Amino acid sequence: MQKEHVAALEAQDILRLPLEQGAVGYDRVAEALRSVVHFKVFRQEPPILKAAGPITLTDGIVVSDVTVEDYKGQRKLSLAFDSDQCFPLAQVAGITDVKIAKALPQEHDDEHGRTFTTKRNGMLAIVSTAGPGSECVGSIVLTQSGA
Repeated sequence: MQKEHVAALEAQDILRLPLEQGAVGYDRVAEALRSVVHFKVFRQEPPILKAAGPITLTDGIVVSDVTVEDYKGQRKLSLAFDSDQCFPLAQVAGITDVKIAKALPQEHDDEHGRTFTTKRNGMLAIVSTAGPGSECVGSIVLTQSGA
């Protein structure tokens, strides 16, 4: 991985900064990601930007896909994590007010993981696991909650 593709963030910062600092924290995360990889315009109106390549965070976790939708005062950042390095779901509980219970196998489990949401300081965080029974974060969506 080239040095310019290492973002000065840890995976937990992606949640912690927006939830603790609101829009200011969100902007810090978005700027750190934009500073290391080129984003291409996916759609002009409303504007959607997609990352051109994987981004390694300082803790070694790899963000495989990033989409930024910042327009008309609204913010939305979607990140998918590489399944080869686990961003432990247990870390999410320490950052958010979400209660994380160990996943128990379900008889009719499908290919989808579990989803947790939390709101704080005007930001909504949606965290999904990588798949059924997974204890790793598969994706995070951050958006303004309006509250």
